[in-house]
Amino acid sequence: MSSRWPWPVAWMVAAILVLSAPWSHLAHAAEPRLVLRWTDRAGQPVGHLILERSRLDAMPHRQVVTGTPWMPGIQRFRGPALSDVARLVARTVVEARVTAHNAYTAVIPRSDLDRYAPIVALYQDDEPMRLRNKGPFWIIYPIDSHPELRGGLYTQRMVWQVREIEFLVD
Repeated sequence: MSSRWPWPVAWMVAAILVLSAPWSHLAHAAEPRLVLRWTDRAGQPVGHLILERSRLDAMPHRQVVTGTPWMPGIQRFRGPALSDVARLVARTVVEARVTAHNAYTAVIPRSDLDRYAPIVALYQDDEPMRLRNKGPFWIIYPIDSHPELRGGLYTQRMVWQVREIEFLVD
């Protein structure tokens, strides 16, 4: 009887490998993606990218240590500057329209990019941002470094669960 046992096991292993092969691409599909669009003032598309988290992670990071109205205490956020993301297409950005997964949208003017250097946070306290903690991408302003940012206007621009950023360019 022992000579018969290995064949059914071998067939089961082979069947599992064959049946799981078509689904192996799903492991990569789970990586969060950010849609980026550049549009000129006439509404014509100028550029379009879909960046996986790993490509954003490869960009230079900035750290913002700040409190937010939505979480107690001070947190440490890290990710690329929104201005660096905007420069992936060589055009002068006028504003960034940031859209969340729930369709909430906020417009961030170019002056904010220059003055406050908001980031696209990928990490909070050195942990990758997840959907359940306002990730995987969250626009973060350095609130504690600039008292004028404590008002509602700027916190409205701190979009979490970002799905897409459209840059209006000259």
